[in-house]
Amino acid sequence: MSLELFEDMPESDQQIMQDLAVETAPFQRQLSRDIERDGLDDLEEEGVEIIREVDGDAWQEAASGFRGDADRRTPH
Repeated sequence: MSLELFEDMPESDQQIMQDLAVETAPFQRQLSRDIERDGLDDLEEEGVEIIREVDGDAWQEAASGFRGDADRRTPH
């Protein structure tokens, strides 16, 4: 839903939408985790190697220059 559409709604409807978003967020998060897990499992069954344990600090360091480089190459 666009912000414009949301803001055009009566305040009572906006509150209902906000309450429902809070109520359904845990379900949506779990559903997303399940879909991701199942997709990765399917890929593994097809022979793709999935690296599940990642050294986050090392990965961030290795990729640290990428954003700056991408920002320079992306027209604004």
